[in-house]
Amino acid sequence: MTFSIITVNYNNEAGLEKTINNIVSVKAETKKDIELIVIDGYSDDESLDIINKNKDHIDKWLSERDEGIFDAMNKGIDLAANDWLIFMNSGDTFHDSKILSKIPENVLSGSVNLIYGNKVENGVVCKAKAISNLKLGIIHACHQSMLFNRRLDIKYDVGVVLYGDFGYVVDYYLASPDGVFYFDEIISETEPNGVSSKVNFTKRKEKYQLVYSRFGLKAVLFSALYKLKALVIGE
Repeated sequence: MTFSIITVNYNNEAGLEKTINNIVSVKAETKKDIELIVIDGYSDDESLDIINKNKDHIDKWLSERDEGIFDAMNKGIDLAANDWLIFMNSGDTFHDSKILSKIPENVLSGSVNLIYGNKVENGVVCKAKAISNLKLGIIHACHQSMLFNRRLDIKYDVGVVLYGDFGYVVDYYLASPDGVFYFDEIISETEPNGVSSKVNFTKRKEKYQLVYSRFGLKAVLFSALYKLKALVIGE
């Protein structure tokens, strides 16, 4: 099986270089075909210099204005040529340079369409939750610790500003509920304060709109009750 790693960047030169260097090591250690795609949002820092410096390691790239991070991710999908998509944005890295080789071949080549694992953030291991948490409006695992099979041909909703990664994962799950595999290993190390980590009115609104459109009113009520319970007990 083959992998397309999509790295979205905007004015994060240090993070971009860190991620590219990490993916170069993954390419060297993984006995599979891997392409690296960099989508830059027309940065005005030194990001383009870093891209040009690493042209031998980057298979495809572009730098242009976009409609937000999820539009940029869709551009990466359009350029991808391999079987599995992985979104490893600037500043984020694979935990282990051999991790892709550890995923069972029968899982990669079988009927599975969504693979998810664990992550490390700020030195703390965060285990993935049960996928049933999606119905509560909770992303069960880190987006950078997920792999998506391209045969489903699903795109991000660019109309969703902050919670588009949740919608993307839910759409994969609903398209193939039995095609989900939990890979109990640490896949990624992520930088905190990503787009979807911002909690505000817009995110809450998008969350409940997505839960309603994908799972119905009953799921919205359960999601709201779950959040209320978490607030009461201080989670």
